[in-house]
Amino acid sequence: MAKRAVSPETERTSPPTRKPANSSPTSSSTRKTVRSSSLKTLSAVPLTPALRLPFENVRWTDTDYVAPVAFLRSALFGIVPKGRRRRIDHEPLATLGAFELRFTGDMLDQFDEDVWLVMLRQAREHGMGLNVHFTLRSLLKELTWDPSGKSTQRLRASFIRLASATVEIESPEVHYVGHLVEEVVCDKTNDEQYYFRLSPRMATLFGPDQYAYLGIRERIKIKGLLAKWLHGYIESNPLGFPVHVDDLRRLSGSTAAERHRFTANLREALSELQQCGVVETWRVERTTVFITRSAERREKSLRLAVAGPMMLSATTR
Repeated sequence: MAKRAVSPETERTSPPTRKPANSSPTSSSTRKTVRSSSLKTLSAVPLTPALRLPFENVRWTDTDYVAPVAFLRSALFGIVPKGRRRRIDHEPLATLGAFELRFTGDMLDQFDEDVWLVMLRQAREHGMGLNVHFTLRSLLKELTWDPSGKSTQRLRASFIRLASATVEIESPEVHYVGHLVEEVVCDKTNDEQYYFRLSPRMATLFGPDQYAYLGIRERIKIKGLLAKWLHGYIESNPLGFPVHVDDLRRLSGSTAAERHRFTANLREALSELQQCGVVETWRVERTTVFITRSAERREKSLRLAVAGPMMLSATTR
């Protein structure tokens, strides 16, 4: 019996389960940093950047990631078929609304978005411009990835893509050109301790009403690539429904050549989101998609809308 082909949109994001490879010890006293398209070694790295700008406008909770709505409503973290990642140069990406987005670098996918969301969250108490220290094991644990050698390689590859990619975004309120991660550095003299740093200028993307919340519990449950992208789109654009199937295909960066194939993948993704508690009901009528968000997410959005720009207490979660 022939096996059913797996569409890139319905490909699962379960982490690899291979045992970690043995790493050989090193006596090098250099630090390894990710700033361009490859890992470089530095003899010295400034430990205290002069400029610090915290997430002043972000209302943090213990149960959510945050991300700019401009990114979640675009093909920036799109659906990249396995083995077909392209490198693009200042290419416009599909966006929604008044945003214009251009990208240079290796295409980013939902794995990269998960890594970036965790890094943003780890930086919430430090702000932008200061070093945020971590270990690979701690980051893999927060990502709920298996701590294997293959997962570690995938994480390091994501660091390179995030630090080397250049994003240009322009709207009536903001014009930003820069990296998603300023640098990632490995201190090999200190038991493989790492730190990363975000650009302070990226704070312009987190102005009032310019970011959205993604529930951590729901995000961890979602495995399908298209379902993950839809999660960000729905949470950043709750009033954006009904919506045309072709708009979702364009904004997600889907490679499905035919509408009916994408629609089939879309139905499967929406069913997964319903099981994970992101949407309450959904339906596709001809070429139009209708959804109702879960009551829990609607109620939480209302609470956050009236909260101040501060770390929310347990009683407001």
